[in-house]
Amino acid sequence: MDTDREQSESRQTAKASQEQRELLRVTLSSIGDAVITTDKEIRITFLNPVAETLTGWMQEEATGVPLERVFRIVNEDSPDGGEPRDPCLARRGRHRSRKPHTTHCERRHGTPH
Repeated sequence: MDTDREQSESRQTAKASQEQRELLRVTLSSIGDAVITTDKEIRITFLNPVAETLTGWMQEEATGVPLERVFRIVNEDSPDGGEPRDPCLARRGRHRSRKPHTTHCERRHGTPH
């Protein structure tokens, strides 16, 4: 009897987990800002439609690709015409210099957004 009950509980837990993942996917897809999620290796796991437009990458193409390849923040004031900035450092407020920068997100084929 314990085995049947354990299997039933396991199925219920798996179903609840799947429902939560689907709710999260729908919620993130509906947000009006760009949403990009990554795994521990900082590889793309999800792009919402706004992030697809911003980066020029489709969800299916970007999955598993390193974040810095998909989402490039470029410093337009750089002497070399656009020094890429680490988006994780930018998010945390750690900049490579104290000077304010004009930045943009560089799309997949090098065009600014």
